[in-house]
Amino acid sequence: MKKYIFPAIAVVLILICLITILPAPNPKRCAICDSIPYHAPALVNLATGEVGELAVYEPHPFKVAELNEYQQGGTFSFIYVAGLNGYSDTANWETHITIPTNENEYEEKHFCKSCRERIFGHTEKGFLLLDLRTPESFDILSLDFEEIQLVRCYEVQKKEGMDEIEIIVHGTLEIVDHIIVE
Repeated sequence: MKKYIFPAIAVVLILICLITILPAPNPKRCAICDSIPYHAPALVNLATGEVGELAVYEPHPFKVAELNEYQQGGTFSFIYVAGLNGYSDTANWETHITIPTNENEYEEKHFCKSCRERIFGHTEKGFLLLDLRTPESFDILSLDFEEIQLVRCYEVQKKEGMDEIEIIVHGTLEIVDHIIVE
């Protein structure tokens, strides 16, 4: 009996080491590249795999990742994006969300191998800001930017606090009498 205990313990230790060293398998659905396309920048929670659009304008009723020509505007609403609370103010065409800086978890299991490789080096804040207009070839918007970042018809800026980063997405389209002017 004693001669089988040490080999069994060794096998268990080797399995534990392999589990911690090997990368996570590809999920059935990747949180990023299998996401629906978004017109506005999107926020990704790296711990939960939640993805949400920081929408400023009203979406087209039938076309994915397109804007409605008619923009009602003038509303204020609370939003829930990627596990965080924020607000959208269409009277000023902007959306605000606050990211905690102390949450830096990253769970590989939510992302495919290709996306893991692309986001490598950007996971230290626990959240990613992405341009997911075409999820298969997304662009990463760094959370370490100093100036305003431009994404299509959006200006993305940040305000850093002690334990948080406020992300503000401001729409830059000209809207006259509720109609987008091209």
